[in-house]
Amino acid sequence: MHLQTKHLIGGVEIKVGTRLLQHHSLLQRAIVIAAVCDSVQPMRWHGEVALFGQCILRTESVASDALAARAAEDAFAAKALALFAA
Repeated sequence: MHLQTKHLIGGVEIKVGTRLLQHHSLLQRAIVIAAVCDSVQPMRWHGEVALFGQCILRTESVASDALAARAAEDAFAAKALALFAA
């Protein structure tokens, strides 16, 4: 008689080829999107994206912090997609 043992991790049966997603905060630490105040009268902001502490992208100056952050996020997404789609 041959007994088989099932191996479970987090309720998932482990077999050859099983893929377990690992939760990490690498991207949360690696990529920082910020709105930076350029002037207060009139209020002007630019967006920046930093990768591992180095500024890799800077947007044009806009009227609000929300617009600056959104512009930085959109510009970063476009560059990332262009890089990985090539």
